[in-house]
Amino acid sequence: MNFWRVEFTYIAERDLANFDPSVRKKINDKIAWFASNYGKLRPEPLHIPFDGFYKLHIGKIRAIYTIENDTHILLMHHIEWRDKVYKH
Repeated sequence: MNFWRVEFTYIAERDLANFDPSVRKKINDKIAWFASNYGKLRPEPLHIPFDGFYKLHIGKIRAIYTIENDTHILLMHHIEWRDKVYKH
């Protein structure tokens, strides 16, 4: 089993800080679960104009990330409510 590490861009860290602590814990728990199970899951790719990005469902929240296969990093770029995340 391959180990995947999660990293956050400045924007994703800022996004995460805007959530209430209980919601932030739910997000962090889901991202940690996702990283530990990544090899068993199929990434959900986004489409134009977000080619190369993937989404992770966390209830009504979406985490937008990229996959760095050579370094086994899941890089979180943006975390926001579903109705707002694609408007940036």
